[in-house]
Amino acid sequence: TIVDGVDPSANPSTPGPSCSLIGLRGARLADVVLGRGTRAGKMASSDGKPGGVFDHHVQTAVCDSRAKYREGRRPRAVKVYTINLESQYLLIQGVPAVGAMKELVERFALYGAIEQYNALDEYPAEDFTEVYLIKFVKLQSAR
Repeated sequence: TIVDGVDPSANPSTPGPSCSLIGLRGARLADVVLGRGTRAGKMASSDGKPGGVFDHHVQTAVCDSRAKYREGRRPRAVKVYTINLESQYLLIQGVPAVGAMKELVERFALYGAIEQYNALDEYPAEDFTEVYLIKFVKLQSAR
């Protein structure tokens, strides 16, 4: 019997509809998520049938819809990236306020060509420190 879109025979560790999870020894988080009353199975899929799976949720061996600039060296189904991998800008905080902007820019220029840079006077900073914003020409340089 399929209850709420979950087939108990497909996952024998999942308790059936008559089994209560309260006080159940060895119950895992997955058992709680897939237990009776879960609403995920009542959502309609892309074909409009309840309990189905959306096309973009189907797991594939390799992602074919990822933007070209996000592709890695090896094709993968999942790629983890952070916001610093997506921006040409760097925000540098905690620089001692001793007028070190020229030296700072020279240091960061070792990583790539800098399009613009400036001190952010209005940006909140600790006492006796400065905050700088540097924009690189290439995204790869900011990484």
